[in-house]
Amino acid sequence: MPPAPSRSPQADNRLGVLEQQDRFPLHGLKHRGVTAAVGNGGDKQDAAGHQSPATTGHYHPDLPAVKPPRGR
Repeated sequence: MPPAPSRSPQADNRLGVLEQQDRFPLHGLKHRGVTAAVGNGGDKQDAAGHQSPATTGHYHPDLPAVKPPRGR
């Protein structure tokens, strides 16, 4: 069984535990969860534990909907 990743990405890199393309910051999991969660800003703010709605706004920007390209 391969060793578990440590809290040090540099150590994991030296030990060959994680390939470069497989590395990710743990905060990225929180960001992905808040961004992908269903609910309004208040729900996401509560789930993320943010005190300010402005902080949550950095996590789940309201992206404009765009139409798919038309076929030629």
